[in-house]
Amino acid sequence: FGAKGQFVTVGYTEKFGGIQLWDVAKGEMIFPANYRHPGGMANRALFDHVGDTVITSDEVKNCLWRNVENKLTKLAEITHGEITGIRERPSAIAFSPDDKELAFGIEAAIAIIDVKSMKIITYLGAERPEHKPEITQED
Repeated sequence: FGAKGQFVTVGYTEKFGGIQLWDVAKGEMIFPANYRHPGGMANRALFDHVGDTVITSDEVKNCLWRNVENKLTKLAEITHGEITGIRERPSAIAFSPDDKELAFGIEAAIAIIDVKSMKIITYLGAERPEHKPEITQED
């Protein structure tokens, strides 16, 4: 759920695409909803605390979206390998209380990423990748 009383679902249908934004109060999908997660079929989605930013994730990529007037605009994408150093997807994703950072749970570690730049800030725990990748960012 987002702070604006909406929630996002993920999956894929030919008619509605892979990411669907719903108005909970009305019980209706907000249209047009034909958004596609860039890595394929997203299997999770999470709003920030304000409801202005959404992150979707699949088996390979994470995608950050801006939610303005019920329209999603892609801001950036980052692969799991860029975060973890391995291809494995995070077991959990969470926004920080101020929505400025994202935490990605990776086996025995947590990667902390700056939302604005999508750059890795730090790793907490035992397993840390050797590289600091460049992230694909939309204009």
